[in-house]
Amino acid sequence: MADQIYPDKGLPPLNGASGNPKQQIPLPAAYAGPPAPRRRRRNTVCICLGCILAILVVIVVILGIAALVIYLVLHPKAPRYQLLDARISQINVSVSDPNPQMSYDVIAFTWQAYNPNKKISFYYDDIQVFLFFDLSQIGQSSLAPFFQGHKDTTTVEIDLRGKNFLFTRLRLPSCRQT
Repeated sequence: MADQIYPDKGLPPLNGASGNPKQQIPLPAAYAGPPAPRRRRRNTVCICLGCILAILVVIVVILGIAALVIYLVLHPKAPRYQLLDARISQINVSVSDPNPQMSYDVIAFTWQAYNPNKKISFYYDDIQVFLFFDLSQIGQSSLAPFFQGHKDTTTVEIDLRGKNFLFTRLRLPSCRQT
């Protein structure tokens, strides 16, 4: 038979432990392990900024989804514009050597707007028309507000009233009498 070692019943238990094997022996202070982690308090400013950022992200996502749904439902297309006609009445040119000038009574334009959309209509509220020649304004007019329904073509007449202006880059041919 193998030799078995039995604890001596007369010896006191080590480290103050009782003879019960389920009872744990306390470790010395050097082996107590790392200190328990401290519970950090979050800064209130960080919490507020995090909430605001989360709300902004949610709003951007909701707006993006709404824009996508509107685009998919309406299929918007840009309106098309076309200049059909332009007329100048009573044009006067004064040829003076340093400053050639031109004046006119009326410049009339016929302008057409086409709305290709099936479900979208347009309301043109305030339209200002400016006519420039050589970086100087030579006419101005405004149009009355109008409504343009879906799949509609609107023709508009624009009249620009006369104004004198200088030709700065235009060279007029010299006329010689024989």
